[in-house]
Amino acid sequence: MRKFLYIVLIMVCSLNLWAQADRPVIWMHGLGSNAASWETTPNDFANSFRVNSRVRGYDSPAGVGTYANQVRSNNGANANNILVGHSMGGVVARDVLVKNPNFGGGLISIGSPLNGAYIANSKSMNRVLPKINRGVTALTAGPIASGLADLVLFFSGQNLSAQDLVDNFLAGLEAQIGPATMTDGERDMMVQSDYMLSMRNEPLNKPHLAIWGEELAPVSINYAATILTQEGIGNRTKAEMRDLRDDAQAVYNGMEIYYYSFGLVRKNAFYKASLWRDGKNYLKNDLENDWNYLIGSNRTDYYSQCWEEFQCNWDDYLNGGTMQRATPDFTECPTVMVCSSQPVRINEPSDGFIDAFSQRGGLYLQKPTSTERALGVNHNEEQTDEEVRNILDRAFRGQYDDFFETTSR
Repeated sequence: MRKFLYIVLIMVCSLNLWAQADRPVIWMHGLGSNAASWETTPNDFANSFRVNSRVRGYDSPAGVGTYANQVRSNNGANANNILVGHSMGGVVARDVLVKNPNFGGGLISIGSPLNGAYIANSKSMNRVLPKINRGVTALTAGPIASGLADLVLFFSGQNLSAQDLVDNFLAGLEAQIGPATMTDGERDMMVQSDYMLSMRNEPLNKPHLAIWGEELAPVSINYAATILTQEGIGNRTKAEMRDLRDDAQAVYNGMEIYYYSFGLVRKNAFYKASLWRDGKNYLKNDLENDWNYLIGSNRTDYYSQCWEEFQCNWDDYLNGGTMQRATPDFTECPTVMVCSSQPVRINEPSDGFIDAFSQRGGLYLQKPTSTERALGVNHNEEQTDEEVRNILDRAFRGQYDDFFETTSR
């Protein structure tokens, strides 16, 4: 009898190890992306843990419903399934588990717009093009008015003209935003879309780790560096792109001072100085504010300042008044509190494309069971960045929830 129990115990342990070895992890990409966007990440984790990484491309532009149906039809239901979704992929993973609870046991979303992606709203409301035109005008007006449209602006070995700067900016933005026509996937991803509203109160009741990226300021510049490099338009690190911005800002500032100094003796000098100033201000503040506005990570707050003012009756002191003094003794005057408020634009944390609030669950009734920040990581880095991979490694070791714990190889 004892021998029989030993045999049963060995069989149970063997079956458990076999299940761990075959544990399916379904890797799901974002909108307009494909399986290649994960690069080596799925295979690397398959080599480190007893998992079966499943990676394929899905028709994300067709919308959440089509994407979710393709996930279900290409992957069998298994209570042990882990769904890992980047961006829209995390939204679809949640949809699959909410509507088919038996399909899997938990999900890990990475940079996912769980409350919607406001950049889709901006595109739908035709707000993107006016912001682009604002940037183009600010950056080119000074050089063009001064007859210096082909001026090489940067002296740090960059060899980039004003027109190059604009062309790179437009090309990178077009690569990220896509064509003007809205796809069903983009409509689903809009904040307050019919899809997002329909899911707001749907319970997930599954372990959910939400990894949210927080790019460092200036978000627009750091994010642009990643986009341009990935699209083959440029090959600059974030630090190099910041240096590029600083060099440009210094040149615009210098040209502004140059024309102001000749304002009284040269025709239109003050006007030209104002155009160079607009370019300087755009690089210094407006580019960052405009981009955060488009992705919904910008809000207006009010800075209030209060002080006491003396309310003296000056008639008592002037023209031989009753006080018979030239100036009042302020201790004799009543005081009143005076306050003033000024609007201030505040840029909230984001991964450069999705605001942190949405990545962490937003207004959804059921928030992720765990959240983890990937500091200094933007949206286009999240599938391959070392910080995100470290978080995934800790997840597979069971740090965030026992469900995700997987046997190491």
